[in-house]
Amino acid sequence: MGCGISLGNIVILGLNTTGALKQHEFGHCIQSRILGPFYLLLIGTPSFMWATVLTTGWKHGYFRNVNYDAFFIERSATKLGCKCGDGV
Repeated sequence: MGCGISLGNIVILGLNTTGALKQHEFGHCIQSRILGPFYLLLIGTPSFMWATVLTTGWKHGYFRNVNYDAFFIERSATKLGCKCGDGV
């Protein structure tokens, strides 16, 4: 499955990271460049919280069958990464 995190222009990826996840994290880099110092507050923190909810086994009620891209911040990163990060 792989894992990854984007910290501005720095992307840290796990060993089994797919191309789709690499593109997604590149999308977060683009968001960071657009928002500058507001990235952490507007994107980074909510994204981290979303990932924590969906990956720690705390999937109850609404979160039980939710797609990762259901959150608009993650969906936006995926779209940006696919549009601008082809071949990443």
